[in-house]
Amino acid sequence: MFLEELEIINFTNDYGDEIIVNQKLKFGEGINLLIGPNGGGKTTLLKILQACVSFNFNELKEKNDFHFRTKGELENGNFEANFMAKREKLDFSINFTIENDKISIEKNGQNFKILKNGENLVGNVIALGIDFNLQNILRDLSNEVFAQLKFLKFPQFCGRGVEDNSETKLLFEKNIKTFTIYFFEKGSIPFENNLLQEKWSGTENQAEMNEFSFIILKDLTDFINKQGPPKDFREPLNLKLEFKSSFLEKISKDYPFFDSYKISFGSSQISMKSRKFRDGKCIFLKKEREIKIDNVLTWGQKRFVYLLSKVELNEIPLIDEIENGFHPKMVEDLLKKIYEQKKQAFITTHSHNIINNLKYVSMEELGKSVVLCKIGTNEKLAFSNLKGKDLEKVFKKVETEIISLANVLFYDGVWN
Repeated sequence: MFLEELEIINFTNDYGDEIIVNQKLKFGEGINLLIGPNGGGKTTLLKILQACVSFNFNELKEKNDFHFRTKGELENGNFEANFMAKREKLDFSINFTIENDKISIEKNGQNFKILKNGENLVGNVIALGIDFNLQNILRDLSNEVFAQLKFLKFPQFCGRGVEDNSETKLLFEKNIKTFTIYFFEKGSIPFENNLLQEKWSGTENQAEMNEFSFIILKDLTDFINKQGPPKDFREPLNLKLEFKSSFLEKISKDYPFFDSYKISFGSSQISMKSRKFRDGKCIFLKKEREIKIDNVLTWGQKRFVYLLSKVELNEIPLIDEIENGFHPKMVEDLLKKIYEQKKQAFITTHSHNIINNLKYVSMEELGKSVVLCKIGTNEKLAFSNLKGKDLEKVFKKVETEIISLANVLFYDGVWN
């Protein structure tokens, strides 16, 4: 997915005050930087972007009324969407153009319909309006209807990379959830068929997904794909399986956080075409001793692995104040990872170094990739792209290589 435009018609804060009115933004295809003073609305805008790219507005539903319009591209088409929430009720219309087909998904009050080239695919469906996550709303559709929406690939993870110590603490502290792999005739195992809802044990975050565990399961699936299905399903149960993770291999090679690691699963047969993997554990070693990695790593090191896992899995990474707790090399590695994967990303920052690492191919792309956030008139938040004379002046000065992008924005009063 690529988000081209966002229009915020209105948005109320947690106290019911209207703090954003009639703001329209365009975005670049790579990293988009949200910059501005403290209290300028960068994190608020990041929350709105997270909801719009995931079609999941549950974080906003209890305290915020809003009206958003978005426009963007999919792998094989484009979309325009309209989302409006008032008093904890969400209405929306999303119009897709996919090759020669026009498909729309609409909810107005309790009326819900999906139209394909004008034909209603779902008949008379009542939507109760209690769920603000489109994925959950679509989950109960028949297989025949859902098959016609296969183009709609929701991002598996759209959590913001934040400074939540509980998330980084839990990153390495729990076992990996039991799950089942299905073997097919050709031996291939489509990983998307094995998505898991990760549940934290012993915490209140029972609905959270854990990117790190998800990556380990993906590496396990890749490993089994290479090995092929068992030659004989009658082999003994409770097999022990160990394998390497490409994600952890890269970290152990580039950073001295740990010397080595072991990942193991137990497994048991549940049918002639499937095997259950259970009791997944990831053990870390330093100086040949098992370590509790949460006690060994600093907060910055844990946050780095945490954000690496988000960049690895999120279709559109969203990171709040990416520089916090990091050596500049770590920040550059995170940015490099995003650019290598050719992902669109949204990042808030106060860092000159990050602004100077922004890549763009034209003046127009620079304008789309910088979002200026500030407090405007009547204490309402104001968002704008870098544009007009400011954009021309900034672009010309940076092109001469006499002064950096961050310094131009700062000393010319554009970034204030």
